[in-house]
Amino acid sequence: MARYVAWIAETAAPEKRSPVFVAYPAGFDFLFVYWYLIRFVGKSPFSHSALDVKTYSMAMLKCGYREAGKRNMPKRWFDPHPHTHVALDDAIEQGALFCKHAGGEPTMTTVAPYNEFTPLAVEAAQKVFVLTGAGISAESGIRTFRDANGLWTTARLRLPGARSTPGRVSRGGRRVAGGWRKDAELVWRFYAERRAQAKTCAPNAAHAALAALEGKHDGLFLCTQNVDPLHERAGSRRAVHMHGELFKSRCESPRCDSLPFVDAGEYRTAEQIPRCRCGARIRPHIVWFGEVPFDMDLITDALEACDLFVTIGSSGAVYPAAGFARAARAAGARTVYVGPEAPENARAFDECRLGKAGEVLPALFVR
Repeated sequence: MARYVAWIAETAAPEKRSPVFVAYPAGFDFLFVYWYLIRFVGKSPFSHSALDVKTYSMAMLKCGYREAGKRNMPKRWFDPHPHTHVALDDAIEQGALFCKHAGGEPTMTTVAPYNEFTPLAVEAAQKVFVLTGAGISAESGIRTFRDANGLWTTARLRLPGARSTPGRVSRGGRRVAGGWRKDAELVWRFYAERRAQAKTCAPNAAHAALAALEGKHDGLFLCTQNVDPLHERAGSRRAVHMHGELFKSRCESPRCDSLPFVDAGEYRTAEQIPRCRCGARIRPHIVWFGEVPFDMDLITDALEACDLFVTIGSSGAVYPAAGFARAARAAGARTVYVGPEAPENARAFDECRLGKAGEVLPALFVR
Protein backbone atom coordinates (compact mmCIF):
# COMPACT_ATOMS: atom_id res chain seq x y z
CA MET A 1 0.00 0.00 0.00
CA ALA A 2 2.86 2.37 0.78
CA ARG A 3 4.36 1.78 -2.66
CA TYR A 4 0.93 2.45 -4.21
CA VAL A 5 0.65 5.79 -2.39
CA ALA A 6 4.20 6.74 -3.47
CA TRP A 7 3.39 5.88 -7.08
CA ILE A 8 0.19 7.97 -7.03
CA ALA A 9 2.06 10.92 -5.51
CA GLU A 10 4.86 10.68 -8.08
CA THR A 11 2.40 10.45 -10.97
CA ALA A 12 0.42 13.48 -9.78
CA ALA A 13 3.44 15.63 -8.88
CA PRO A 14 3.91 17.28 -12.31
CA GLU A 15 0.30 18.52 -12.24
CA LYS A 16 0.67 19.91 -8.71
CA ARG A 17 -2.90 18.84 -7.99
CA SER A 18 -4.51 16.22 -5.80
CA PRO A 19 -5.46 13.15 -7.83
CA VAL A 20 -9.15 12.28 -8.05
CA PHE A 21 -10.39 8.79 -7.23
CA VAL A 22 -12.52 7.36 -10.08
CA ALA A 23 -14.55 4.18 -9.69
CA TYR A 24 -17.72 2.28 -10.61
CA PRO A 25 -19.32 2.57 -8.11
CA ALA A 26 -17.33 5.27 -6.34
CA GLY A 27 -19.68 5.32 -3.35
CA PHE A 28 -18.51 1.84 -2.34
CA ASP A 29 -14.98 1.59 -3.74
CA PHE A 30 -13.78 4.98 -2.47
CA LEU A 31 -14.76 4.24 1.13
CA PHE A 32 -13.22 0.76 0.91
CA VAL A 33 -9.87 1.98 -0.53
CA TYR A 34 -9.75 5.05 1.73
CA TRP A 35 -10.15 2.86 4.83
CA TYR A 36 -7.28 0.58 3.74
CA LEU A 37 -5.04 3.57 2.97
CA ILE A 38 -5.62 5.15 6.36
CA ARG A 39 -5.36 1.80 8.15
CA PHE A 40 -2.10 0.65 6.58
CA VAL A 41 -0.38 3.83 5.34
CA GLY A 42 -1.84 6.50 7.56
CA LYS A 43 -2.79 8.83 4.70
CA SER A 44 -4.59 9.03 1.37
CA PRO A 45 -3.16 10.66 -1.78
CA PHE A 46 -6.66 11.50 -2.97
CA SER A 47 -8.83 14.49 -2.23
CA HIS A 48 -11.90 13.93 -0.07
CA SER A 49 -14.20 13.45 -3.07
CA ALA A 50 -14.50 10.88 -5.82
CA LEU A 51 -15.88 10.68 -9.34
CA ASP A 52 -18.48 7.98 -9.97
CA VAL A 53 -18.30 6.61 -13.52
CA LYS A 54 -22.03 5.83 -13.58
CA THR A 55 -22.95 9.36 -12.49
CA TYR A 56 -20.63 10.74 -15.17
CA SER A 57 -22.35 8.46 -17.68
CA MET A 58 -25.72 9.84 -16.54
CA ALA A 59 -24.53 13.35 -17.46
CA MET A 60 -23.09 12.24 -20.79
CA LEU A 61 -26.17 10.26 -21.82
CA LYS A 62 -28.59 12.85 -20.37
CA CYS A 63 -30.66 10.23 -18.59
CA GLY A 64 -31.55 9.10 -15.08
CA TYR A 65 -29.08 7.30 -12.82
CA ARG A 66 -30.85 3.95 -13.13
CA GLU A 67 -30.67 4.18 -16.94
CA ALA A 68 -26.95 5.02 -16.97
CA GLY A 69 -25.56 1.53 -16.33
CA LYS A 70 -23.11 -0.31 -18.55
CA ARG A 71 -25.79 -2.07 -20.56
CA ASN A 72 -27.03 1.33 -21.83
CA MET A 73 -23.60 2.82 -22.49
CA PRO A 74 -22.48 3.06 -26.14
CA LYS A 75 -20.32 0.16 -27.22
CA ARG A 76 -17.64 2.60 -28.40
CA TRP A 77 -16.97 3.52 -24.74
CA PHE A 78 -15.58 0.08 -24.01
CA ASP A 79 -12.17 -1.42 -24.69
CA PRO A 80 -11.75 -5.23 -24.81
CA HIS A 81 -10.53 -5.49 -21.23
CA PRO A 82 -11.85 -8.52 -19.31
CA HIS A 83 -14.11 -8.09 -16.31
CA THR A 84 -12.54 -10.70 -14.03
CA HIS A 85 -13.35 -9.31 -10.57
CA VAL A 86 -9.58 -9.18 -10.03
CA ALA A 87 -8.85 -5.73 -8.64
CA LEU A 88 -6.15 -4.75 -11.13
CA ASP A 89 -8.06 -6.04 -14.17
CA ASP A 90 -11.21 -4.22 -13.13
CA ALA A 91 -9.26 -1.04 -12.42
CA ILE A 92 -7.82 -1.12 -15.95
CA GLU A 93 -11.30 -1.76 -17.39
CA GLN A 94 -12.86 1.15 -15.47
CA GLY A 95 -9.96 3.44 -16.27
CA ALA A 96 -10.35 2.76 -19.98
CA LEU A 97 -14.10 3.30 -19.70
CA PHE A 98 -13.59 6.67 -18.01
CA CYS A 99 -11.03 7.76 -20.62
CA LYS A 100 -13.54 6.94 -23.34
CA HIS A 101 -16.14 9.01 -21.47
CA ALA A 102 -13.82 11.98 -21.40
CA GLY A 103 -12.83 11.66 -25.04
CA GLY A 104 -15.00 14.34 -26.55
CA GLU A 105 -18.51 12.90 -26.41
CA PRO A 106 -21.16 15.55 -27.14
CA THR A 107 -22.76 16.95 -24.01
CA MET A 108 -24.96 19.73 -25.41
CA THR A 109 -28.02 19.64 -27.64
CA THR A 110 -27.91 22.07 -30.56
CA VAL A 111 -31.29 23.80 -30.87
CA ALA A 112 -31.82 26.10 -33.86
CA PRO A 113 -34.13 26.81 -36.83
CA TYR A 114 -33.99 23.96 -39.33
CA ASN A 115 -32.44 26.07 -42.09
CA GLU A 116 -29.29 26.51 -40.01
CA PHE A 117 -28.48 22.80 -40.38
CA THR A 118 -27.19 20.85 -43.35
CA PRO A 119 -29.28 17.93 -44.68
CA LEU A 120 -28.80 14.48 -43.18
CA ALA A 121 -26.64 12.32 -45.42
CA VAL A 122 -27.95 8.75 -45.55
CA GLU A 123 -25.54 6.10 -46.80
CA ALA A 124 -26.82 2.96 -48.46
CA ALA A 125 -25.74 0.71 -45.58
CA GLN A 126 -27.10 2.91 -42.81
CA LYS A 127 -30.05 1.98 -40.64
CA VAL A 128 -32.44 4.88 -40.13
CA PHE A 129 -35.14 4.86 -37.45
CA VAL A 130 -37.88 7.50 -37.84
CA LEU A 131 -40.48 8.07 -35.12
CA THR A 132 -43.47 10.27 -35.94
CA GLY A 133 -45.87 11.81 -33.44
CA ALA A 134 -49.03 13.88 -33.40
CA GLY A 135 -47.31 16.96 -34.83
CA ILE A 136 -46.89 15.51 -38.31
CA SER A 137 -50.58 14.61 -38.54
CA ALA A 138 -51.74 17.91 -36.99
CA GLU A 139 -50.37 19.65 -40.08
CA SER A 140 -52.90 17.64 -42.10
CA GLY A 141 -55.77 18.66 -39.84
CA ILE A 142 -55.87 15.62 -37.55
CA ARG A 143 -56.86 16.83 -34.11
CA THR A 144 -54.48 15.99 -31.28
CA PHE A 145 -55.45 15.26 -27.71
CA ARG A 146 -54.16 18.61 -26.58
CA ASP A 147 -56.68 20.20 -28.94
CA ALA A 148 -59.41 17.67 -28.23
CA ASN A 149 -61.63 19.62 -25.86
CA GLY A 150 -65.13 18.35 -26.31
CA LEU A 151 -64.22 15.02 -27.91
CA TRP A 152 -64.32 13.40 -24.51
CA THR A 153 -66.43 14.45 -21.58
CA THR A 154 -63.38 15.42 -19.56
CA ALA A 155 -65.21 15.23 -16.26
CA ARG A 156 -65.77 11.53 -16.86
CA LEU A 157 -62.75 10.28 -18.74
CA ARG A 158 -59.05 10.95 -18.42
CA LEU A 159 -57.25 11.80 -21.67
CA PRO A 160 -53.78 10.21 -21.81
CA GLY A 161 -51.27 12.23 -23.82
CA ALA A 162 -50.18 9.55 -26.28
CA ARG A 163 -52.91 7.00 -26.18
CA SER A 164 -55.93 7.12 -28.35
CA THR A 165 -58.58 6.73 -25.69
CA PRO A 166 -58.60 6.27 -21.97
CA GLY A 167 -59.37 2.76 -20.84
CA ARG A 168 -60.02 4.08 -17.35
CA VAL A 169 -62.60 6.19 -15.57
CA SER A 170 -61.47 8.71 -12.97
CA ARG A 171 -63.31 8.95 -9.67
CA GLY A 172 -62.20 11.45 -7.08
CA GLY A 173 -58.65 11.46 -8.51
CA ARG A 174 -58.38 7.65 -8.52
CA ARG A 175 -58.12 5.82 -11.82
CA VAL A 176 -59.96 2.53 -11.97
CA ALA A 177 -60.13 0.10 -14.88
CA GLY A 178 -63.32 0.08 -16.87
CA GLY A 179 -63.76 3.00 -19.30
CA TRP A 180 -64.59 0.64 -22.13
CA ARG A 181 -66.59 -1.77 -20.00
CA LYS A 182 -68.65 0.97 -18.40
CA ASP A 183 -69.52 2.94 -21.52
CA ALA A 184 -68.60 1.25 -24.79
CA GLU A 185 -71.11 3.44 -26.60
CA LEU A 186 -69.24 6.61 -25.59
CA VAL A 187 -65.91 5.08 -26.60
CA TRP A 188 -67.21 4.09 -30.02
CA ARG A 189 -68.88 7.47 -30.49
CA PHE A 190 -65.50 9.08 -29.94
CA TYR A 191 -63.90 6.81 -32.53
CA ALA A 192 -66.75 7.35 -34.97
CA GLU A 193 -65.97 11.07 -34.85
CA ARG A 194 -62.26 10.43 -35.27
CA ARG A 195 -62.86 8.14 -38.23
CA ALA A 196 -65.19 10.63 -39.85
CA GLN A 197 -62.62 13.39 -39.50
CA ALA A 198 -59.68 11.26 -40.68
CA LYS A 199 -61.59 10.37 -43.86
CA THR A 200 -61.42 14.05 -44.86
CA CYS A 201 -57.67 14.53 -44.19
CA ALA A 202 -54.88 14.08 -46.70
CA PRO A 203 -51.18 13.41 -46.12
CA ASN A 204 -48.87 16.40 -46.23
CA ALA A 205 -45.38 16.95 -47.63
CA ALA A 206 -43.75 15.34 -44.59
CA HIS A 207 -45.66 12.09 -45.09
CA ALA A 208 -44.77 12.15 -48.79
CA ALA A 209 -41.07 12.71 -48.03
CA LEU A 210 -40.96 9.69 -45.71
CA ALA A 211 -42.75 7.54 -48.27
CA ALA A 212 -40.19 8.63 -50.89
CA LEU A 213 -37.32 7.78 -48.52
CA GLU A 214 -38.81 4.33 -47.91
CA GLY A 215 -38.86 3.73 -51.65
CA LYS A 216 -35.17 4.64 -51.98
CA HIS A 217 -33.72 3.27 -48.75
CA ASP A 218 -34.26 -0.29 -47.58
CA GLY A 219 -32.72 0.53 -44.20
CA LEU A 220 -35.59 2.79 -43.11
CA PHE A 221 -37.65 1.72 -40.09
CA LEU A 222 -40.73 3.96 -39.80
CA CYS A 223 -42.53 3.85 -36.46
CA THR A 224 -45.50 6.07 -35.65
CA GLN A 225 -47.38 6.92 -32.48
CA ASN A 226 -50.29 8.03 -34.66
CA VAL A 227 -53.28 5.82 -35.39
CA ASP A 228 -54.38 7.62 -38.56
CA PRO A 229 -53.61 6.14 -42.02
CA LEU A 230 -51.80 9.19 -43.47
CA HIS A 231 -48.45 7.41 -43.84
CA GLU A 232 -50.14 4.69 -45.88
CA ARG A 233 -52.09 7.20 -47.94
CA ALA A 234 -48.78 8.89 -48.80
CA GLY A 235 -47.38 5.57 -50.04
CA SER A 236 -45.56 4.09 -47.03
CA ARG A 237 -45.88 0.31 -46.87
CA ARG A 238 -43.83 -0.59 -43.80
CA ALA A 239 -45.05 1.82 -41.11
CA VAL A 240 -45.27 0.28 -37.64
CA HIS A 241 -48.26 1.66 -35.69
CA MET A 242 -47.20 1.18 -32.08
CA HIS A 243 -50.49 2.57 -30.74
CA GLY A 244 -52.75 0.76 -33.17
CA GLU A 245 -54.74 1.79 -36.23
CA LEU A 246 -57.87 3.91 -36.36
CA PHE A 247 -59.42 2.03 -39.27
CA LYS A 248 -59.04 -1.42 -37.74
CA SER A 249 -61.10 -3.22 -35.09
CA ARG A 250 -60.78 -6.45 -33.11
CA CYS A 251 -62.60 -8.63 -30.62
CA GLU A 252 -62.54 -7.36 -27.05
CA SER A 253 -61.97 -10.84 -25.64
CA PRO A 254 -58.29 -11.79 -25.05
CA ARG A 255 -59.33 -15.44 -25.34
CA CYS A 256 -60.67 -15.08 -28.87
CA ASP A 257 -58.34 -16.12 -31.71
CA SER A 258 -59.84 -13.80 -34.32
CA LEU A 259 -57.45 -11.28 -35.90
CA PRO A 260 -57.79 -7.49 -36.20
CA PHE A 261 -59.57 -6.46 -39.40
CA VAL A 262 -60.02 -3.36 -41.54
CA ASP A 263 -63.10 -1.46 -40.40
CA ALA A 264 -64.25 2.02 -41.40
CA GLY A 265 -67.61 1.81 -39.62
CA GLU A 266 -68.88 4.68 -37.51
CA TYR A 267 -70.77 3.21 -34.55
CA ARG A 268 -72.57 5.85 -32.52
CA THR A 269 -75.06 3.81 -30.50
CA ALA A 270 -74.80 0.68 -28.38
CA GLU A 271 -77.03 -1.17 -30.83
CA GLN A 272 -74.64 -0.46 -33.71
CA ILE A 273 -71.57 -1.96 -31.98
CA PRO A 274 -70.75 -5.18 -33.87
CA ARG A 275 -70.27 -8.55 -32.23
CA CYS A 276 -67.52 -11.06 -32.86
CA ARG A 277 -68.36 -14.61 -33.86
CA CYS A 278 -67.53 -15.59 -30.26
CA GLY A 279 -70.26 -13.25 -29.00
CA ALA A 280 -67.99 -10.55 -27.51
CA ARG A 281 -68.12 -6.95 -28.63
CA ILE A 282 -65.85 -5.49 -31.29
CA ARG A 283 -63.52 -2.76 -29.99
CA PRO A 284 -61.19 -0.32 -31.76
CA HIS A 285 -57.76 -1.75 -32.55
CA ILE A 286 -56.09 0.89 -30.40
CA VAL A 287 -53.61 0.80 -27.53
CA TRP A 288 -55.43 2.30 -24.57
CA PHE A 289 -53.96 3.71 -21.41
CA GLY A 290 -52.37 0.91 -19.40
CA GLU A 291 -51.98 -1.44 -22.38
CA VAL A 292 -48.66 -2.46 -23.92
CA PRO A 293 -47.86 -0.84 -27.29
CA PHE A 294 -47.65 -3.12 -30.30
CA ASP A 295 -44.46 -4.56 -31.83
CA MET A 296 -42.14 -3.50 -28.99
CA ASP A 297 -39.71 -6.38 -29.70
CA LEU A 298 -39.42 -5.29 -33.32
CA ILE A 299 -39.00 -1.64 -32.27
CA THR A 300 -36.33 -2.47 -29.68
CA ASP A 301 -34.29 -4.42 -32.24
CA ALA A 302 -34.50 -1.53 -34.71
CA LEU A 303 -33.41 1.00 -32.06
CA GLU A 304 -30.37 -1.07 -31.15
CA ALA A 305 -29.36 -1.42 -34.81
CA CYS A 306 -29.93 2.11 -36.08
CA ASP A 307 -27.20 4.55 -37.10
CA LEU A 308 -29.51 7.58 -37.34
CA PHE A 309 -32.57 8.23 -35.18
CA VAL A 310 -35.06 10.97 -36.13
CA THR A 311 -38.17 12.01 -34.22
CA ILE A 312 -40.77 14.17 -35.97
CA GLY A 313 -43.51 16.01 -34.10
CA SER A 314 -43.56 14.01 -30.86
CA SER A 315 -43.87 15.85 -27.54
CA GLY A 316 -41.36 13.59 -25.77
CA ALA A 317 -43.68 13.41 -22.76
CA VAL A 318 -45.09 9.89 -22.89
CA TYR A 319 -43.23 6.62 -22.56
CA PRO A 320 -42.11 4.28 -23.93
CA ALA A 321 -41.74 6.39 -27.10
CA ALA A 322 -40.14 9.26 -25.17
CA GLY A 323 -37.29 6.92 -24.27
CA PHE A 324 -36.49 5.83 -27.82
CA ALA A 325 -34.02 8.65 -28.45
CA ARG A 326 -31.96 7.77 -25.37
CA ALA A 327 -31.98 4.09 -26.33
CA ALA A 328 -30.79 4.88 -29.86
CA ARG A 329 -28.14 7.26 -28.58
CA ALA A 330 -26.87 4.69 -26.09
CA ALA A 331 -26.46 2.27 -29.01
CA GLY A 332 -24.30 4.84 -30.82
CA ALA A 333 -26.82 6.50 -33.14
CA ARG A 334 -26.96 10.17 -34.05
CA THR A 335 -30.23 11.60 -32.71
CA VAL A 336 -32.18 14.39 -34.40
CA TYR A 337 -35.51 16.03 -33.55
CA VAL A 338 -37.78 17.90 -35.98
CA GLY A 339 -40.70 20.02 -34.77
CA PRO A 340 -41.91 23.59 -34.18
CA GLU A 341 -40.43 23.62 -30.67
CA ALA A 342 -38.01 21.54 -28.63
CA PRO A 343 -39.66 18.48 -27.00
CA GLU A 344 -39.65 17.65 -23.31
CA ASN A 345 -36.87 15.09 -23.88
CA ALA A 346 -34.73 17.52 -25.90
CA ARG A 347 -31.57 16.60 -23.99
CA ALA A 348 -31.70 13.13 -25.52
CA PHE A 349 -31.04 14.61 -28.99
CA ASP A 350 -27.85 15.81 -30.61
CA GLU A 351 -29.86 18.31 -32.65
CA CYS A 352 -33.31 19.90 -32.46
CA ARG A 353 -34.21 21.30 -35.88
CA LEU A 354 -37.08 23.71 -35.32
CA GLY A 355 -39.73 24.01 -38.01
CA LYS A 356 -42.92 22.47 -39.31
CA ALA A 357 -42.57 18.91 -40.52
CA GLY A 358 -44.04 19.74 -43.92
CA GLU A 359 -41.38 22.39 -44.45
CA VAL A 360 -38.40 20.46 -43.04
CA LEU A 361 -38.86 16.89 -44.31
CA PRO A 362 -38.75 17.41 -48.11
CA ALA A 363 -35.10 18.47 -47.89
CA LEU A 364 -34.06 16.71 -44.65
CA PHE A 365 -32.45 13.57 -46.15
CA VAL A 366 -29.91 13.27 -48.95
CA ARG A 367 -28.49 10.05 -50.39
